[in-house]
Amino acid sequence: MKLRDILDEGKSTLAKNKIEDPDFDATEILLNLLDMDMARFLFECEDELEDKYDKRTISNIITDFDELISARAQHFPLQYILGESYFCGLKFNIGQGVLIPRQDTEILVEKVIADNQDKNKFILDSKEPNFDKYKEFLDGEVRYSSLALKDKEKANILGEKNMKEAMARYNYLKALGNLYAAQVPNA
Repeated sequence: MKLRDILDEGKSTLAKNKIEDPDFDATEILLNLLDMDMARFLFECEDELEDKYDKRTISNIITDFDELISARAQHFPLQYILGESYFCGLKFNIGQGVLIPRQDTEILVEKVIADNQDKNKFILDSKEPNFDKYKEFLDGEVRYSSLALKDKEKANILGEKNMKEAMARYNYLKALGNLYAAQVPNA
């Protein structure tokens, strides 16, 4: 059996269940499950699985993939299955109970950015966030508080993950601001 065979079965199942883009969804699920990028998949998709994995691993891959495909075939959102969604080029970790970012909201954000093009994008004009209060902030957000009521552990895990990524984004923006200030006089 080959990875391509597993993928084709998943695509077929999703197509039979009238999923809008079965090829994309099945591919994303398999790549996510295997923690593999498309280039590696294309390189390895025709290799025999028995040459790379033991029977137990192959069985686990097939079982896990079938479970995820079954969930998607029942129209469970792909973003919940993958545990992530992108918004304005940024990756957000999400789970069931958290709102999935929508394309029309991105359009609104792009409009706000376009209307403010003349402003200096690299100056951080707000005070540094207090990440010690990040959990308190998240608890005040409806999507996280509703998730916490259903599954406190899952909400805590997603909250921690999002806080680490928010800190990384802030530090990245701060570094960009410092770089910009060093390059442009009177910035």
